[in-house]
Amino acid sequence: MVVLVVMAFLPPSAGVWQAWPGWFGRLLLFFVAPISQPVHGLTAWLAPAEVRARNDEASRALEEQAEGYRQQLLRAQQEIELLRNQIADLQIGRQLNPDLPVRQMHAAVIGNSSDLTSGLLWIKAGKSDGIEVNSVATFRAGQLLGRVVSSDQKTCQVQPITSKAAGQIRGVVMLTDLARGPECLLEPQGDGTLKGPVEDLRQWPIGTPPPPELAAGQPIPAKVGYAVRLHDPSWPKNSQSLLIGMVERIEPAPNQPLRQIITVRPTLRLERVSEVVLRFSTEDVGIGREDRRGGDQ
Repeated sequence: MVVLVVMAFLPPSAGVWQAWPGWFGRLLLFFVAPISQPVHGLTAWLAPAEVRARNDEASRALEEQAEGYRQQLLRAQQEIELLRNQIADLQIGRQLNPDLPVRQMHAAVIGNSSDLTSGLLWIKAGKSDGIEVNSVATFRAGQLLGRVVSSDQKTCQVQPITSKAAGQIRGVVMLTDLARGPECLLEPQGDGTLKGPVEDLRQWPIGTPPPPELAAGQPIPAKVGYAVRLHDPSWPKNSQSLLIGMVERIEPAPNQPLRQIITVRPTLRLERVSEVVLRFSTEDVGIGREDRRGGDQ
């Protein structure tokens, strides 16, 4: 061992004199080789190398093809379900105002305004699709989202009703699915809700009896969970009765304790939707197209 350590520091030219330790290695291999061969055979038998037959490649190709078909089927099912939901949404929108000539179309949300205080949504639909200023935007099941405040050929901007820049909006508290209750004037709070006073209404709708715990002559109260629908003459006729939201909280007015202040929250975060349903009058669309054709001529 001492000789080997000394020879480790010799220059490479002295390699001829360094070959002699290999004799000890060959001597050791003479005794180990007969034993190593059966040991290697045993390990190869216990853990054989993977041998793939020719038909395995065909099986793998078939499995990959089947997986591809499976994914296509799942995507098709999702698309069918999406189309069914869109058809249901459009039918609900028509049922709200069946006598008005209203056209509806789905459009994707492509971005938000750089001004975060405005809350504007960029929509991939514009004048070429018949979308003009004051067209109404909704979401699934008739949820009112906002209205168009600007429009160009291919895109438009929608102002959500929950944005502070949207201003006040009038609604009506629904006592049942069809019975209208007191009106309310709501103002967006900037946190996804609207808040405002409720009308002092004491005459119950015909066919809707007052609850027994309510004394005669008392104002009709709003309750948590009641729906609030649009009832604002400044909005287009085809948007009336769309859902603003549900009553989330009730508190007395500071100066009039008997008058209610309600907080209304839409059914979802309006500024986070990925698509909208735009509602506009078909008569306006026809007039707009005729004007554009006349201008081109």
